[in-house]
This record gives sequence, structure tokens and C-alpha cells, in this order.
Amino acid sequence: MDQQVNTNSNDTLAMIIEGVFGFFGFLGIGWMYAGNVGTGILALIGMWVFIAIETTISFFTGGIAMCLLGPLHIVIIVFSAIKARDYARESVTDGKISVILFAILGIVLCCVISVILIFALSIPVFDVFQDAVNGLN
Repeated sequence: MDQQVNTNSNDTLAMIIEGVFGFFGFLGIGWMYAGNVGTGILALIGMWVFIAIETTISFFTGGIAMCLLGPLHIVIIVFSAIKARDYARESVTDGKISVILFAILGIVLCCVISVILIFALSIPVFDVFQDAVNGLN
């Protein structure tokens, strides 16, 4: 009973997409491209939670924890990229470029909202720092 293996470039593209987007904190996009949206969303949320934990631990250890967490971060990305490639090979569905375009749109939207929030929150903080500097003079 031989299984038919998908040998086109969708598996390689899924691995590349997963690795590149994962490097920038958006793990799971390659899974979505391969057709497994549920795993992609779980990987995306899981990576964000991991980054939050990683940042918090690194902050409280003065960055020393990054000696362990940095390589672990890379291993997670590589492992997910390889598994996304394997899933794309075994899957009979073709890659979905529309999912990638939707993911890119979502990422751009998140970035725009983040910039707006950072700008909106920095105005009162800047005033507090300015008052502190004026108080020192």
C-alpha cells in the first residue's frame, strides 16, 4: 500500500514561508499555506505566547536567559517549518495563496494598530518624562 506523495514545489514553499514568517514572529503561516489552518492559527498564537514569556524572562534575568531561549526559539521555527513541509507533501491540497495574502494583510493591520497604539501611548509618557527633566533643571 504505497501512499501517493506530493512532489511538487508546494512543500518547499510551505517550509520557506513557515521559516521566514516564523523568524519574524508569525509562525503558522506555512501551515496555513499547506492547507492546515487550525494548526497554523495554534502555531501563531503559541509563538506569540512564547515570545511574551521569552521577553518577560529575559527582562527579569537581564538578558542572560536568551542564551537558552534564543536557540530554543530557532529550533521551534525550524521544527515547525520541517513539519509544515511534511504536511504539505502528504496533503493532496494545493497551496493557498489567498491564505498568504490574508495573513500578510493581517500582519500589516497588526503593525499599523501597534504603531498607532505606541504613538498614542507615548504622548502622555513623553509629557511625564519632560516634566521630570524640567524638574531637574
